[in-house]
Amino acid sequence: MAEPEPAEGDLGRLCEELGRLLKDAGLKQSDAIRLVEQFVEKSQLHPAAKLGRTQISAILRKRVAKAPSFEVVRGLLKACVGTGRISGVRGSEAYWKDLHDRADAKRNTRSAKAAPELPRVLASDRAGLDAQRFTPVLRAELLDTALRKRDAQSGDGSGGINADGQRVVLALTGDGGIGKSVLLGQLLQQLETEKGAVALLSCAQLPKDTLCQGFESADRAIGEAVRPGGGKGIIDLLTRLRAAYGTVTLLVDTLDLVLDARTLPGLSSVLGAALEIGHVVLTCRDLEYRGHLRYPGQSAPRLAGRLVENPMPMLSETEIVDWAQRHLLRGAEGTSGLTPSDVEFLSVLRGRVAVPGALRRICALPVRLAMACEVYANNGHIPEDLTTNQLLADYWQARVRTSGGLSAPHKEQWVYALAELLLTPEGVLRVQVPKGELDRAINENKALAEGMGQAISEGLVLDGETYWEFFHQSFGEYAHSRWLLRQGTHSVAITRLLRALGSGHSNLWPLTTSLLSQATLYDDYRDLAARVPADTTVAARTQVVSSLGRVEEDALTDALKRVRADPTLMRSVALDLGDAPARHLGAAHKALVAAVGDHPAELVGPVANALARLLARTPAEELPTRLGEALTAVCAARRHLDPASQVVWQNHPHRLLTALPGVVDQDLELDLAPDPTRKNRKKVPEEVLTVLRETYPGLGDLARRTAILVHLRDPRLADQTAEFARCVLAVPCPPSLSDDDAVRTMRLFWECPTVRRERGWTTWRQLLAAKLPKNWDNAQIKLVARLGATDLDVRAGVVSDILERRGEITRHVNVLNQLAADHADWLAGQLLALGFEDPRRTANLSSVAYCLQNTALPLATRLRVLRALDAAREAAPRNVWPAQVVLAGDLVEEHLRILKDLKTVRVKPHVVRSMLKSWVNSGSTTVLAAVADRLRELDTGLSDTNGRNSESLKTRARLESRLAHLDKKARAWLSAAVLEGESQTVAGTAVKIIQELEDLPWDELTPWLCELFRSPHTDAVMRLTQIFLDRSRVVDAVFTQHARPLLGTATARMRQAVATDEDPNLIRSLLKLIIRVNEHATLGRDEVMEVYAITRSRLPDAPPKEGGSSTLSASTAPSAERERRREQSGWYSAALQDVSTMCGALLGTRLSRAEIRGLLTELLTPMPSQIMGSTVRNTAATLLKGVCHRDPEGLDWLDGLFVRTDLTPGIKYAIAKAVLNIDGKRREGRAAGLLALPGCPSEVADYIRDELRHCD
Repeated sequence: MAEPEPAEGDLGRLCEELGRLLKDAGLKQSDAIRLVEQFVEKSQLHPAAKLGRTQISAILRKRVAKAPSFEVVRGLLKACVGTGRISGVRGSEAYWKDLHDRADAKRNTRSAKAAPELPRVLASDRAGLDAQRFTPVLRAELLDTALRKRDAQSGDGSGGINADGQRVVLALTGDGGIGKSVLLGQLLQQLETEKGAVALLSCAQLPKDTLCQGFESADRAIGEAVRPGGGKGIIDLLTRLRAAYGTVTLLVDTLDLVLDARTLPGLSSVLGAALEIGHVVLTCRDLEYRGHLRYPGQSAPRLAGRLVENPMPMLSETEIVDWAQRHLLRGAEGTSGLTPSDVEFLSVLRGRVAVPGALRRICALPVRLAMACEVYANNGHIPEDLTTNQLLADYWQARVRTSGGLSAPHKEQWVYALAELLLTPEGVLRVQVPKGELDRAINENKALAEGMGQAISEGLVLDGETYWEFFHQSFGEYAHSRWLLRQGTHSVAITRLLRALGSGHSNLWPLTTSLLSQATLYDDYRDLAARVPADTTVAARTQVVSSLGRVEEDALTDALKRVRADPTLMRSVALDLGDAPARHLGAAHKALVAAVGDHPAELVGPVANALARLLARTPAEELPTRLGEALTAVCAARRHLDPASQVVWQNHPHRLLTALPGVVDQDLELDLAPDPTRKNRKKVPEEVLTVLRETYPGLGDLARRTAILVHLRDPRLADQTAEFARCVLAVPCPPSLSDDDAVRTMRLFWECPTVRRERGWTTWRQLLAAKLPKNWDNAQIKLVARLGATDLDVRAGVVSDILERRGEITRHVNVLNQLAADHADWLAGQLLALGFEDPRRTANLSSVAYCLQNTALPLATRLRVLRALDAAREAAPRNVWPAQVVLAGDLVEEHLRILKDLKTVRVKPHVVRSMLKSWVNSGSTTVLAAVADRLRELDTGLSDTNGRNSESLKTRARLESRLAHLDKKARAWLSAAVLEGESQTVAGTAVKIIQELEDLPWDELTPWLCELFRSPHTDAVMRLTQIFLDRSRVVDAVFTQHARPLLGTATARMRQAVATDEDPNLIRSLLKLIIRVNEHATLGRDEVMEVYAITRSRLPDAPPKEGGSSTLSASTAPSAERERRREQSGWYSAALQDVSTMCGALLGTRLSRAEIRGLLTELLTPMPSQIMGSTVRNTAATLLKGVCHRDPEGLDWLDGLFVRTDLTPGIKYAIAKAVLNIDGKRREGRAAGLLALPGCPSEVADYIRDELRHCD
């Protein structure tokens, strides 16, 4: 009998969900069958629940013609829940009963012969999805990215369904004109090629008042908009579509047109109900989405945890030019291609969008780029200081007021007539105007009818079945603003607009910005601006953006007076000031410098970004002055920042420097490399370099590095180099400066006579000995080594100084160590030429010999040096004997000779001890194995003479550890030291050496290492743990054999470590080991919770039930001294980090997300302020980030946690940091929304504002 076709629709989904259930529970098919049989035998399930291998295989492969009985489903559910890995909604019978009922219902399957009642695609109004101004560009990568993001934030689910079996909404957001609707249209086209049904809702078709009357009214209105005349609500339509076609997707276009506080309850209820039936994807302008849907837990509970936002990206510089060329080629169809003016236009466009500024931001929106192409391409240019208002005005002149170069008054009359009706008397802005509202005027006015025809034929207006619509909403807003100004600044229409604006109609701000920007007379502008508020971020931007479009400087001055006292408002307008047109560059620069002076901690980031944009466009003659002012202001802000913010501050002065012409880090690196092909690079003016030298000491690491590279790139005069040296060598070397660049800098100074005279560097010795600020010593050493590589006198002088100990020789030895590899024969010759009888010349032979140790010295030469050193043993035993051990290398016979000679002379114990260290540290395994017993005798003799001390025991431990894989004696000594010895240091050293060895027979050593794991010594156990975690050493097959015993030892050792406040790194290593054990011998829920309880005990317990404040548990309540030690060791932050690790690797496999959130709420609530230092706060933030990245309801949980009154400011800081990381740093993102929540501490609010200073 033929196998059924794969099940689709609800039946297919039931099968898929059962498969996922078994997978998540970790049950094999055979195990599930066995468990169900056991439940039936115990009368815990009906016999109908039993199923065979063939049946379960068919279900999981979806090869079934009908749903299995619900008893079968109940049996599988009971078996899976019993593993402890399934909980929450997916563990309830109600959830599975609903799935089963849908799959079993006759209505959910369609006969192959019966015609469906509804068409598979309902998309009656798709005009708004078409690219009206551009040739459509398939953006499959954006679609894929958005759908992947939805799936990733759905938790463990896939295809937009989270782990609790709930679908999530995908929201495509962004500015108007960015291409949201076009992308939605491409998704529609993709869905049309698939089997499932799809329904499109154009919100322009929705009467807004019907959405304010609750679920039923909104349901009916949306259903009517999707299928006019259908007489059914959207939920009924979606249900029938799913029944007919198996799956259904609802696409919602331009939700922002109908989204406000009054419509949100009805809309969210309908969308929530739609998610129970199929998938939902919507587009919404960023302004409205931020205001109403970014925090659904507060504004739309039905959608809490079920919204995934995907902001649409702006076009990049490359995409701008590419899309413009596509648009021009579309206009050139039927011709030979691009015209000369088109080519010139593209060239100018490419150059101007390469510089950050307003023009790039304008052209980064596809609709505005298309308009720019149509207006300016014929003239082969685009204005450098183009504003959005100027673009629209020029477009109006070219496309509305004229046609083919001739005046078109009737078309303009029609556009005004349509624009007038966009804003209703109730203050509702709409994009579609019903045709009935203009029918009479058209019938009575032939000129208007003629203008209508022109506007439609030229693509300015879309002709829908029942409505008129401008080609884009932003143009409609511009047209309505022009109409408003024709009525007069105090007309009823403008008064009505301003009244609606004050009533909370957030979607009217773009219209208001356009209105202010178009006011021709300055008095009219000032009158309107005074009546428009400036007390919110969007209002402040409206004021500043419109003022920047005017020629009068007073306009910008007046706007800034209204916002500069509030750092939040100034932050919102900073980047707008950074994009100021040329006529306002000076005023914008002055305002930004003043702003960072007034609010340094809050504004230094966004102001630095904005100033960098201005500097990139500042005229050359004014650049030095403005750069100096900008650097001074930004550097002065540093002292107002906390340590964490100062780390971020390093980027701000660096950003100012890299905005300068010719200063790009990557280019600087290339310019410094010897590459004759690099030509035509821009030189940085000397006046700018003077500013860099004057401000250098106050710059951060990154900016200092850039300043150095700029100076190295081109030749400098001696006086300029000397001035440069004075400022550079007054402060530490920038850590980000490469070694080669640091040496290049030092060589520049060394080769400058003025610098050498000022510094007193008459010879290389003075250069090497100079006491310079931190990190310059490395450059000094390497420069002298490079000098010595080509200058024999320098080499000889270095050796002579070492041997005769002329002053401090540490740097000399480092120089010689770098020279030895290329000059080993020469160095050996220097040693052989010496007369070793003079003790003064043998004082530092061991240092020189050490430099020769790893060189490719010929055997004969090495032996000659060793024999020559024999003569110096008596004169300088402390140096010569150890030097011979080092130089002997792998020559076993020489080591035996040295040991034999050692027996014949009386050598002081400290010399023997030094020799032992040399053998242990530098001898090969072959040598040590050959002389091990003799070395042990030496060690024993020293102990008998001077007694045991820690240093000698460490040396012995190193010796035995290096022989542990070869020698039973070695392992016996190590076992005693690690398990029974009193010294932590000796035990730790022993295991450390084993850990550092490579190519040991780890399979054979593992049982012995497991015995050592019982050690009471912290460092030894931590290092053993790291060995067990190294899969290249203890491979999986070997680890599996020891997993269970290791679990018991690790858990007990972790409990002991917590009780005695041992190193948190030990506890973390043990936790990682337990996680590896879990991979090979799965831990049960109780075992996981035991490990969590141990980790949890390191942190404060919950407060008493009745009153009281957060306390520490009795078992861990630290004394003042113990508390101090814990703070120093990072005890609490380490504990939180371990909890974070557990959430991802252990708890997540045994507990539901809701249970994990509950544990963390209990953990974080009692955290007292006294332990909430910056490290603890940051670690808590990392914990929350990890949890919320895996949990689609995580951000809503954080919102609820944030408003709790029993939460310390430190934890609220961590919440804010986590939200910033997950949701991103955006002007109106979820982090900004925390500022409006009750109970936001002032220090947390300051932190959020500081972080949002980077927002574009």
